[in-house]
Amino acid sequence: MTGRQILLVDDEEGILEFVGHIVSDVFPNCVVQTAPNGVEAFKICKARRFDLIVTDHKMPLMTGTDLIVNLRTKPSLNSKTPVIMLSGFIDTHFKTILNSRGIAFVDKPIDMQKFKLELEKQGLMTK
Repeated sequence: MTGRQILLVDDEEGILEFVGHIVSDVFPNCVVQTAPNGVEAFKICKARRFDLIVTDHKMPLMTGTDLIVNLRTKPSLNSKTPVIMLSGFIDTHFKTILNSRGIAFVDKPIDMQKFKLELEKQGLMTK
């Protein structure tokens, strides 16, 4: 059985590493791919299907929000892939909008327990 395919998108290398470690702890056999921005992530998503996408919001070239819009509205293998957005720059109103559209949200700095809970809510945790 192959591991879960997870795409991590953030322009901060340290965040990619930190989130990658959490994901690898939760899913020891997962395959993690990273992208430094939304443009690169969308290119990857056109060629490869993922079980989960975790993206930062504020990035150069394309924000996480724009990435999600592109994934949901343009041809992609990931038009229905669950997404968790990470950010320290989003207000409560915008979080409500994201949640109403099925996008999970975790504040930065990242609380490991909350992040793991979001993974569980996405149905990716094994019991």
